[in-house]
Amino acid sequence: MASSVPSGPVLSTPMVSLPGVATGPGTPGGAQFRRLRRRTLVILAIVPIVLVGGGFAAYTALKPPTAESTVEEYFDELSDGDTAAALDLVSDASEYSPESHPLLVPKALSEADDRPSDLRILGTDIFSGAGRDVTSVRVSYKVRGDTVTQTILAAKGTDGEPAYVLHEPFLLLGVTSLAGRQLTVNGIAAELSTEDSTYVFPGAYTATAQGTPLIAGATTSAVVQSGGIEERAVAVADFGTPTMAPGAQAAVQTMVKEQITKCAQSTSGQPTGCPFSTYLFGSVESVTWTITAYPTVTVELSPYPSDDAQVAISSDAYDGVAHYVAKVTDPFGGGTETETGDVRFGVQGSATVEGGQITVSIS
Repeated sequence: MASSVPSGPVLSTPMVSLPGVATGPGTPGGAQFRRLRRRTLVILAIVPIVLVGGGFAAYTALKPPTAESTVEEYFDELSDGDTAAALDLVSDASEYSPESHPLLVPKALSEADDRPSDLRILGTDIFSGAGRDVTSVRVSYKVRGDTVTQTILAAKGTDGEPAYVLHEPFLLLGVTSLAGRQLTVNGIAAELSTEDSTYVFPGAYTATAQGTPLIAGATTSAVVQSGGIEERAVAVADFGTPTMAPGAQAAVQTMVKEQITKCAQSTSGQPTGCPFSTYLFGSVESVTWTITAYPTVTVELSPYPSDDAQVAISSDAYDGVAHYVAKVTDPFGGGTETETGDVRFGVQGSATVEGGQITVSIS
């Protein structure tokens, strides 16, 4: 009696168990499904095998990771808000600590609207560098609806690293017109000046310059500028022209007047740190000052506000008047005489904030 042979191919796909990945059905579009899809060695291929008797079987093979798949995994992690997993794919990941890079932390992309989406691989180039081949991966993605293009470098990992690692796959964040104010980015305190920049993950960033008693606060969205093949993509938070805080101008003018009044208490002909003085010939016994007219003072933000001089103080009209009465002894034995006079003066100086309070310096 002849044995029967199946008339068609018989396919058998055995279950594959991946380390660290739960088996069983996942919900398409869910976090578990996405993570299963993007694991480094999870791209499957079906390879047929001819069986004795003419039938077929199949086994599931794992496709090795590539530079492109590593970039895709990096952006998948970011789109899920898992910045720690994304950072694990970066070369020398341990060097990017919260202390040295305060914006490479989960809070930076805690809001879903701030995360990148719609990644596209535009092309790749391979070149040699630092003793190993490096793949240049050109990508585009969306940030709050705007398209950003960026070039990311990938190379095979060394001992203890993933199969492929990414070299500084970040944006470079900078700020302009900070004017000495404290900065927060996506709710994270960042110590930056207009001369500094720091790494951030691809995404959207809202920067806030905290107001001071002198300068009003401001909030702006960083504008991402795409990078070319040899250029890094950057995000610039431009606060525009700073404005004085409500009541700051009147407060500075009052403090200038108080300092002038204090200067008038001096008994010297040349009071230290004061905007008026007079030269008296002979031995001066005493000088009495009286301010008969205070100068018209202009208070405005410095052209380039900083921690040291946020507000400029000036009085170009020189319409201040200080009257003096001085007792002077004639050096040639002429006795003591009383001299009087008026000194016209203006004011130059600056104001800043120290310990949350306005301080004024004039001369």
